[in-house]
Amino acid sequence: MADGPQDGPQLELRQASPADLGDVARIFSATVLLGAPVALGARAMARYRALCLDWYADADPADGGGIVALEDGAVRGYLLYCLDHAAFVRWQRTAALRWAAGELAATAAGRRGRDDRRFLRLRLTDGLASLRGTPPAPYPAHAHFNLDPQVRGRSTGHRLAAAMDARVAARGYDGWFGEMNLPVGFPTDALERAGAELGHRQRNVTLSALTGMDVWRTTVLRPLAGRTGAFHARAAGARAEVAA
Repeated sequence: MADGPQDGPQLELRQASPADLGDVARIFSATVLLGAPVALGARAMARYRALCLDWYADADPADGGGIVALEDGAVRGYLLYCLDHAAFVRWQRTAALRWAAGELAATAAGRRGRDDRRFLRLRLTDGLASLRGTPPAPYPAHAHFNLDPQVRGRSTGHRLAAAMDARVAARGYDGWFGEMNLPVGFPTDALERAGAELGHRQRNVTLSALTGMDVWRTTVLRPLAGRTGAFHARAAGARAEVAA
């Protein structure tokens, strides 16, 4: 949920607009596989991307949306945020059923290739495991970060997290969470130094199979209760930066 030390000029942050949707989709598609693209046909990728991104694009602006990070005017990363997780879950359940039914129908009709079919099997396995073993959300707000690999390490993650802090605090919540796919052995000390706490873990069957690594989907919590005045001042500054 945060990147490393400053390495290069800071990226500009601003509120996302409908014109940014293509860039958000591009970055998502290019980094699905732990920072790399996944081998899927165009139609299968478009439907999976819609499953993962459409709620944030269509949400009531009071409840969800995005922040984009720009380098020389070009979108190089984003944060998608949700301030009504219960509404997101209701949407996601229906959308996931439609996605699965559509992909199974396309597979039965011979419109999906070998890689598409394998991806579908793996994602269905992960989905069933989530239904059986995922605990309730720790907070009513969540966020999803993504950056082009070439621009990581410029404190952008810290600044995006601070902007999310401001939105969550303004809503009156005492924290938020995100999901990270962490290979076994991935160092988490930087996350914890940034104020994150690691929660529920579930093996990501899809990414483990496709990367050849043991990957765990990990809930990363960002509690805000008890933070210092300086912390809240940084959050207020981050929100002002995005709004500028």
